[in-house]
Formats: sequence, C-alpha cells, structure tokens
Amino acid sequence: MGSEKDWIELIATDAPLFEDRRTELRLPAEGQVRVSLKDSDTVQEFHADLVNLSQRGMCIRHTFQNLKPCQTLRVFCDGSEIEAEVAWNWAVGAVIISGLRSVS
Repeated sequence: MGSEKDWIELIATDAPLFEDRRTELRLPAEGQVRVSLKDSDTVQEFHADLVNLSQRGMCIRHTFQNLKPCQTLRVFCDGSEIEAEVAWNWAVGAVIISGLRSVS
C-alpha cells in the first residue's frame, strides 16, 4: 500500500466522520525525514515518510509508538531542520500517521 490515495481510503473506512477544520492547503509530499525527540535526558530518533505539507505543518507516516500530542520534536529533511509539535496521531494497525505543527 504505497499511494496517498490508498492510505486515505484505508483511514476513511476505519475512521468516524469528522468535520475537517483544516484551513491550509495540503500538498502531497514524498520522501523520508529524520525525527528527533528529546525525552528527559535521552534523545530518540526515527525515520518517517512524508505524507503531505502545508504552510505551517506536515503529516508523516511511521511506526514509532511513543509520540504524544503536544510533544515538541525536530524534523530533519534535505538539510533543513524544523521544530514541530505533535498535533495528533492516528494508528492503523502498526502504522501511525501524525500531524505536526511547526513551532519555529
């Protein structure tokens, strides 16, 4: 299951109906990012796939189980570093889709 459409259809069939409150245009995105999360004195890192981007955020797909809403993390992509906050997580089996808000 590799295409954005496949993921959206999978989520739509498993999700209750929500009003879409997003106001920014989402652009489909591809590629991998490295995510770094500082928790107490340890730093955890994982890789994720980009799903889409907007002016103030992004959506990523991963299998990292420890992300919680409101956590601050750093996202590294193509030489850029973005400080972001976890807005939401949606689990579909072992795969997690997370919405991130830019805070930098």
